[in-house]
Amino acid sequence: MHWQFVTVALSEQDPESLAAFRHFERLALDRGVCLAEVVNIGGVRVDNLPIGTTTNVTIVFATSRDAAAYLALTLRSPRKVVHIMMGDSHDWYLHDPQNKKNFQGVVSVQPKVP
Repeated sequence: MHWQFVTVALSEQDPESLAAFRHFERLALDRGVCLAEVVNIGGVRVDNLPIGTTTNVTIVFATSRDAAAYLALTLRSPRKVVHIMMGDSHDWYLHDPQNKKNFQGVVSVQPKVP
């Protein structure tokens, strides 16, 4: 998988999500990965979020609750997008168990804490 053009969904108000994103942002710049858009999904009404993305890959740095709300919203989009869940967003299904069947194959990355 050689993705060079990605969307980021971020819980800006969550310090852990923001720190992980900042680290990823530096790595992406070093490796030529373009962040097409960064969408703040934390602390806003889901109705105000954009339904679709311009890329085939979305990397989610968010709380599990924000990630669940974001994934539920993406069901309205006709695009097939690969969702990569980073950190706490991995547990999104705890807040939305009904949609678990709609997101089989979601990739989860759990970085090792030093």
